[in-house]
Amino acid sequence: MVELNPKYQEDLNYLINKYEEVFVAPYYCCTKKEIEDYIESYIHMHNIQNDLDFLYFLKCLIKKLNGILDSHTTVKKNRKFFPLLLKMYDNELYVIKTGHGLENLKFTKLKSINNIPYKELINEIEATISYSTNGWKKAMLERELDELYSILYLPSIKAKDNRLKLIFENDSQKEISFEFDENSKIEDISLEKENCSFEVDKDTLHYIYNSCVISEKEKLIKSIEKIEKIEKIEKKNIIKNFILDLRGNTGGSSLVIKPLIEYLSNKKYHLYVFIDRYTFSSGIMALEDILNLGAISIGEDIGSTLNSFGNLDGLFELPNTKFSLRIATKYFPAKGGAIVSQTDFKNRLNQEDLTPIVYKPDIVVSENINDLKKEIDKWMEAFYKIKK
Repeated sequence: MVELNPKYQEDLNYLINKYEEVFVAPYYCCTKKEIEDYIESYIHMHNIQNDLDFLYFLKCLIKKLNGILDSHTTVKKNRKFFPLLLKMYDNELYVIKTGHGLENLKFTKLKSINNIPYKELINEIEATISYSTNGWKKAMLERELDELYSILYLPSIKAKDNRLKLIFENDSQKEISFEFDENSKIEDISLEKENCSFEVDKDTLHYIYNSCVISEKEKLIKSIEKIEKIEKIEKKNIIKNFILDLRGNTGGSSLVIKPLIEYLSNKKYHLYVFIDRYTFSSGIMALEDILNLGAISIGEDIGSTLNSFGNLDGLFELPNTKFSLRIATKYFPAKGGAIVSQTDFKNRLNQEDLTPIVYKPDIVVSENINDLKKEIDKWMEAFYKIKK
């Protein structure tokens, strides 16, 4: 029998024990025996020589444990993202933003990594990412291919000195090289629109809500006061249409948006909500809140099913590799009411409650790289076609 290095075995045992202790529904999608067999088979078939080999194994294991309803539970090495923001269009991966000095890479298409066509790496990446919608699958592929260690640990990548060479291709088929390693400088890539900001155009208010982090609650409350002040100054209800823009909102706290939802519930606005592949976790709860007020949704596949595991109170560090382990601590049925303990999960839910419930927008939007180049907002285009 092939055995793990003792330090990896200790980390593996720690991960399994914490998972069984903290996760709200251990082995909900498989048996413990199936996981034990998977671990034994993997270790027998693969030569785990170093930390990155071990990390790849753990991420494959987490995906087996997560099933289709948990995209929150993860294991990671300290992350280091390239100063590039990637987005997938028509199964191609494009650079849509860059850090300072890399502007020549904007709108180029990823061709290869360490001389391996990146599409040949997709299966290896998919083995490590948990998703329940095509939207989140795209989002995770974008994220994994924009991060040093998520590429370094891939079995096909042979990187010397933890250095990666990425080749991009522009519209003229010209190849542009980009190299990155552990010592490379990281440039911040700023958001285009500030969270909890808004614009009023004639009778329409466009409200940006791209984060649910708890520190933004005061900003949200002040934004409501600004909206009320606008209507008070005008001495009439100039706002007829209200757009809640949840694009890019990967979550935080579901409580942050409650004052805005309460405000909207007392208004007679025509409500619309923009969603995309990055609308995830508490972002989806915000979507459900405004849908309950009768909003029309515009966008693409969101980041998860309406019923899913979440709430990342469980944050741990593996004793030897120091990889971070985050474990979902709650289950959120589509019908509402969070499940917060293993006992409740066993007693309150049946198999029907675990059937994935996929949400589709009322108005489907399809975007391509040329729309981005021309600065065409397909969501706003769709809104203007249906606005009342």
